[in-house]
Amino acid sequence: MKKNILIVFLFAYCIACNSDEQEKVESQQVDQEIEIAFDKAKWKTKEGKSYPFREKMLNGVVYNDTIRTLNKTQLIELPGEPDYIRE
Repeated sequence: MKKNILIVFLFAYCIACNSDEQEKVESQQVDQEIEIAFDKAKWKTKEGKSYPFREKMLNGVVYNDTIRTLNKTQLIELPGEPDYIRE
């Protein structure tokens, strides 16, 4: 009888761990679907103090091989003049 209870608990534990992994995979898929390509008009869109599209474009900008080859002047011209510059 004790063996049956132990088996049931182990089975329940394995199922619980497996569902956590599935949730992580689904969460990553949702994050990937949210990403959008760089668009200058959307990049400049400002709502209050925030820019709603920039976070969604971030990976596309950071990991873009074309953008990585541009110099500072070209980088500023592409999205437009910044609101402020950090030193």
